Amino acid sequence: MSFWLISIDPTDDVGDIQHAHLGLPAWPDGVKVLPLFNEIIADICHSYTNVHLVDFHTAFLGHGIHCSDRLNRNYRAEDPHYWYFENLEDPNDRGYDAIRRLFLLEMSKVFYRS
Repeated sequence: MSFWLISIDPTDDVGDIQHAHLGLPAWPDGVKVLPLFNEIIADICHSYTNVHLVDFHTAFLGHGIHCSDRLNRNYRAEDPHYWYFENLEDPNDRGYDAIRRLFLLEMSKVFYRS
């Protein structure tokens, strides 16, 4: 049994990675590529009965570089906190806590059905 994850977007689906203060160039096609990439991951997961999908993307929306932007459609008023480490590749402690919770919830669903 294995668990795969859907990729996260530190721009909260805005696609403006150049505003992440890391000196990264703008990548306008990023908002097109990420959903396609996640769709491929989901298709692979759904083609095997022993592979289970963990949707990090949805859980992390509203916790990226726009977490405090109330005008962002993914703003989370109940928890407007940043979940990424400063390099954007890794989560911070809040992000790791969310990841553990997501894996545990999915595992409990899988094991309950068994």
